[in-house]
Amino acid sequence: IAWQLGRSGAVTSSGILKQGDSMPLGWADWRLRLREAATGKSVTYVMEPGESKEQGGVPGFHAYLIDPSANPPLRGESSWVASGEVTPLLIGNDLVRVGYGLELRPIPFSISLKDFQVPRDEGTETPSDFMATVQFKNLATGGESRGLIRMNHPASYPGGLIANMTGINYKFSQAEWNPRDLKETTLQVLYDPGWLFKWTGSLAICLGIATMFYIKPRS
Repeated sequence: IAWQLGRSGAVTSSGILKQGDSMPLGWADWRLRLREAATGKSVTYVMEPGESKEQGGVPGFHAYLIDPSANPPLRGESSWVASGEVTPLLIGNDLVRVGYGLELRPIPFSISLKDFQVPRDEGTETPSDFMATVQFKNLATGGESRGLIRMNHPASYPGGLIANMTGINYKFSQAEWNPRDLKETTLQVLYDPGWLFKWTGSLAICLGIATMFYIKPRS
């Protein structure tokens, strides 16, 4: 198994770990030993019915994928798709993400996730940050640009001073993450084209209050 150790976004050491060997973790004198390795394995999560409750649960449906071109037709594992969530469905080596109960709105660009990393605090499994590298593509011109989304550091599209001041930017910030699948992330989108009018109105109110208190008409 190839391994890398990093700190503050930089790789400090790397190497190859074989079965029975150990490697330093870079924190105190802790070491990691590889006891057993296997290829061609996968992690499977099984949904089981819970205890019945009087109150209703989250609506959803049970689904699976079928490949009719295979002989005989290939059927993937079934899974529950809950309302308001995106659930991955597998069939062979192909993966399809299914969303249910979500409202779709057209936007003039596409966004794709290129990389998602969750750095940890040294010696723990506690996330210290969430870093998502995304790529934007203008559907009209075909132009592409990349952005890095971190905690409290959103990525904006199309970007620029005028777009930021007028509020026509789409701002993407980190909202949730799936610890079982680091190939996906959930982003929060902010689009407020009336931002400039709200701040102009707030400034006018402040100027009006200042005028009432500090500027007196001559008698």
